[in-house]
Amino acid sequence: MQFYFAIALTLVALVIWGMSLRLFTSTSTPTDASHTKAMGLTLASLLAAWLVALLTPAAGNIFYKGAILLGMLLALFAVLVRQSNFLPSYVVHAHLVLTYALYALAFASQTSGWPTPWALLLVAVAGLLYYFFYPTLFELWSTVAIYGLLIFLAAWQALELALQQPDRWMGWIALAGILLLTVATLLEAQARFRPLRPTWAVAATPLFIMAQLLVAWSIWG
Repeated sequence: MQFYFAIALTLVALVIWGMSLRLFTSTSTPTDASHTKAMGLTLASLLAAWLVALLTPAAGNIFYKGAILLGMLLALFAVLVRQSNFLPSYVVHAHLVLTYALYALAFASQTSGWPTPWALLLVAVAGLLYYFFYPTLFELWSTVAIYGLLIFLAAWQALELALQQPDRWMGWIALAGILLLTVATLLEAQARFRPLRPTWAVAATPLFIMAQLLVAWSIWG
């Protein structure tokens, strides 16, 4: 029964996600009303994703479930802070850093043994991305490095999970979620530090929502 509730909540989240996607892409000059509506749709879809994770019967996987649930709550609060603008932006990023750290811990709790050689590919990509952004980071270079390191750790452990347990879809869906989180972060970062396509940053929030839904479903795997 819980599984069917999770399916229903996922469909609700996807519908809300579609509504928010249309709002984000169709509003060139956001008004207060559209901004409020966008915030409400974003929070509603993230809450639906959190409920999907909450419904998971994870008696033998309680640490994984608890870490993901807490991380998603922090992410939800970060989005609320960002959309409402009632706290400084560093509060948003502090909560997101904790979210990525919790995701990395959750994935690591399901892995063991030596790192996969494929992790070297992640190291190379992470290094190239940081090299791309570094000239414009200035005093934020260390903060961005820590931020990127935690995203890398989450992606690495999700990759390990996928490769160590290929017969389960937990790792693959977790990896897909973290990769979407990474893309969403990169879209915002390039708009701020290396504005090649600043308008692409509008896709960051819809991608972030979908990524959270995927991470929620990884518990069911």
